[in-house]
Amino acid sequence: MKKSIIFCICIAVIAMFSACNKDQEGVYNPSKKIQKIYSVNDNGVKELEEVWNWNGKLLVAIVDVDDNSESTFLYDKKQRLTSIDTKDSHSEFTYDGKYLLR
Repeated sequence: MKKSIIFCICIAVIAMFSACNKDQEGVYNPSKKIQKIYSVNDNGVKELEEVWNWNGKLLVAIVDVDDNSESTFLYDKKQRLTSIDTKDSHSEFTYDGKYLLR
């Protein structure tokens, strides 16, 4: 009886430690960056849709091959997104300290 209780406690402790997540919550950490996005048409032909351009860890632009448009992303010195420009729109983001304002 004592051995089975100790065994169950050991299993519970192991389960608790294996459930720990060392990644920061809300932070996306991909092992590989997206470079190109393809689609497959009705005939089974693979077509290039988008090309993603990076500067280190920061996404700089997404080029839409179909309509030859580009979405550009700008960052501040703390590597926080400050604006997104597309063919049809402009979006700006401002921060209060470390928090994004509405």
